[in-house]
Amino acid sequence: MAAVALATAAAACGLTGPGDPERSIVGTYRGSWVFGIHEPNTILGDDPPVSTARGWVYCPGEIEITDQDGKDINGRFSLQGPARQCHGPADGFCSDALLAKFCRPVSGTLKGEAFSTGAHTVTNILFEFRLAIAQSEGRAALGRFLGCTVIAEENQVFKGGVSEDVTANAHAEATAECGGDAGLDRVDVSIRMQGARVGTGQ
Repeated sequence: MAAVALATAAAACGLTGPGDPERSIVGTYRGSWVFGIHEPNTILGDDPPVSTARGWVYCPGEIEITDQDGKDINGRFSLQGPARQCHGPADGFCSDALLAKFCRPVSGTLKGEAFSTGAHTVTNILFEFRLAIAQSEGRAALGRFLGCTVIAEENQVFKGGVSEDVTANAHAEATAECGGDAGLDRVDVSIRMQGARVGTGQ
């Protein structure tokens, strides 16, 4: 399944795809934002070492594509609380402080591009986008979304898509410095959005 990417100014950043999307992906996709907390310097780069995951936090949230003009898409996103689920291999990972740090009210806008996979049978429409939160864009907006200072990102965009007109997925990775907040210092964070289109009965 294709992954999704959060963005604010795709046209300015030269996001490109093989062709215009075959259909609209306008809609609201509601589900979970999943934050994977990893040891630092384990998930970024062309050939990262085997990742050592500390655990995963699942927070309610959604993305909404509000309009689409050819490839260009605009919309909004929201992250909410309380946590839906949390699990990790170490005792004490799912502390109240950690859950509250990630699963909290955050909202903003997204902007990017959708494009065709070029396949004969169209089941997925791909997209890329960045987030904007208030006056913050790019790395600063991603840091506000995480609640930590982002010091490196893999692609600077969320990448993903919509499958079968029903399910949206998006992902991004970053290295962040959390300053000891909720027991976290420097960590790698994987961010994934999984949502079903509202009104499809999913």
